Amino acid sequence: MKEIECGGSISGVISSLKDHWNTTSHLWFRGQPVYEYELTPSLFRQGTSQCRFHEARMYYEFQRRHHEQSFTHRSVREWLALMQHYGIPTRLLDWSTNLLVALYFCCKEEKEYDAALFAFDPELLLRDFSVNPLLEIQVLSRRTSEFSTPLLSH
Repeated sequence: MKEIECGGSISGVISSLKDHWNTTSHLWFRGQPVYEYELTPSLFRQGTSQCRFHEARMYYEFQRRHHEQSFTHRSVREWLALMQHYGIPTRLLDWSTNLLVALYFCCKEEKEYDAALFAFDPELLLRDFSVNPLLEIQVLSRRTSEFSTPLLSH
């Protein structure tokens, strides 16, 4: 990951982005109000509390309660995006194709800290990784054996 410092203005951010990418039209952005925060999905931000999220149970329960969505949400990725929309902890991070939306999240709170803006090209991810089969195995596995068996059989 490359770290770039911007002057704090929108024109400075755009200029810095254009220095590193030919265009910003195909990039995805994520804004965070505190620079020190890691890129950790809500499912994995469980801290030290006694509450533990069980991804497969939440997934199947959400599908059960919102069965009418099965007409438009067919893949695990689509269901996770819908769960994320409703505020359920998932392994997804919110990204936007709109730079101004990401900058809003940089500035909306924690004014005494430096913010962070992340940008990446999703084409590189799609080209270099086949995420769908692994994602389905991870999310749908209720026990460790259900996770490891499909991996070992490939």
